[in-house]
Amino acid sequence: MSSSANEQTSVDIFIKSVFTHGRCEESFSKLCNEGCSKEDLSVLLFNVSSGTLAGHGELILDTGGLSKAQLTRLSKDLISVSCLLERVNRTVLNPKNDLLLAPSDPERDPLRQETARLYDMLPGLMLTYSVNLDQFVRFTKANLRRLTVAHYWALRFLRYVQERTGSPQYDDCANLLTAGFLVAGGTEDQIPDFFTTDALAKLNQRNDKLRY
Repeated sequence: MSSSANEQTSVDIFIKSVFTHGRCEESFSKLCNEGCSKEDLSVLLFNVSSGTLAGHGELILDTGGLSKAQLTRLSKDLISVSCLLERVNRTVLNPKNDLLLAPSDPERDPLRQETARLYDMLPGLMLTYSVNLDQFVRFTKANLRRLTVAHYWALRFLRYVQERTGSPQYDDCANLLTAGFLVAGGTEDQIPDFFTTDALAKLNQRNDKLRY
């Protein structure tokens, strides 16, 4: 049996187990009737449940040990270097000249021309990277500070359902997320406290700026 076939079998077994909990099969069918793909919803619930269990309690915001001061310095350094590169590119020292003045070679010329184009773009790319980095750091610090991996997966599920059905369908999502978590190996005392209808609504509304 192929890897994809094995994965599909695991998903099928998982969904059948979810259906044994409460009115989950009814919730699942309702979401599918209102626009969700049966296959996509099955795989998403499987991944969400596994991901929630694996990352239960862990914060999603991971800066790789980089401090705010380091990120701020990087942003400023990128701007400074991009200005220097722009100055170099306006002179005969521009590295693209070495590429374009080389003896013609049908095999190498396309790569040389593309590399020369990237050299011209590099200062602008670095400046854009700096601006985006600064903006995204501010966004993540403000919006992801208390978001856990479990929050992230729950939001992914809610946003998919909302996109396909026109509504987050909190009751049905709470039903499926809770059952999926238990089927994935979680225990009753580990169920995230935001896997309730009201809590999911608050989570979704509080993070309406995030995109998944």
